[in-house]
Amino acid sequence: LFKRYRDEYDKIVKNVAKNRDRVEEYFDGLYRNEAWKENATVRRILSGIMKENLYNVQHMQELFGRLFESVRRMQEAEMLQLEECKRNKGELVERCLQRAQTVYDEVKLVDTFSKIKVNGENLKIVKIDMPKLEEEQGRAMMALYLEKCIEDIGRLKDEGGYDPAKIDNTIHGYMAPQVLLDAVISLNDISISVFKPEHNLKLSRYIPWEVVIQWSGGEKLAGFFAMFISIVSYLRYKKTGWQG
Repeated sequence: LFKRYRDEYDKIVKNVAKNRDRVEEYFDGLYRNEAWKENATVRRILSGIMKENLYNVQHMQELFGRLFESVRRMQEAEMLQLEECKRNKGELVERCLQRAQTVYDEVKLVDTFSKIKVNGENLKIVKIDMPKLEEEQGRAMMALYLEKCIEDIGRLKDEGGYDPAKIDNTIHGYMAPQVLLDAVISLNDISISVFKPEHNLKLSRYIPWEVVIQWSGGEKLAGFFAMFISIVSYLRYKKTGWQG
């Protein structure tokens, strides 16, 4: 009977030792976990655990209770910060979209100041054709563009090419009006043409700007002058509000 109890006791002692080794192994793994590497609060709590306390159930319950509460508060703070970032990003998308829409409307307005009378009919000497800017599609495209900007800045930081002293210039380049407009409609899809009158008015037609700039002599000068007058008239309207 004594031998049987002694064997059972030895078995229990071995199991306890084995379980103690497992507890210490798991604790060491928890302490070395990369998830806590940058978290000073969690590492401070883990560092304060003495190995003799690993088997004190009440002590560990209270300790991990504080640890879980600390993690919960940090999670709440991170969620609040994330929500704030989402709101800020949404506001940034709206502001950038509004800026792009303003530039879009301004560009569309330029050719209205190039009208002349031909056979009693008002015709635009310069015509600017732009793809339609859909609000929802534009909003989605602007959001994608800003995501790319954020990724680019993040990549610069990771690669060591991020210069805090020049970040304002970098952001200024990302937020340039023409760049924002290009984010929602491709600038390559904007077509500009110049009206070329002929002696036979039926043969008069609009010539693409890419062709106009290849003309020589008086025709090229006339095309450039038509564009110049349109822009000057538009700028005068923007400055004075007078459209004559």
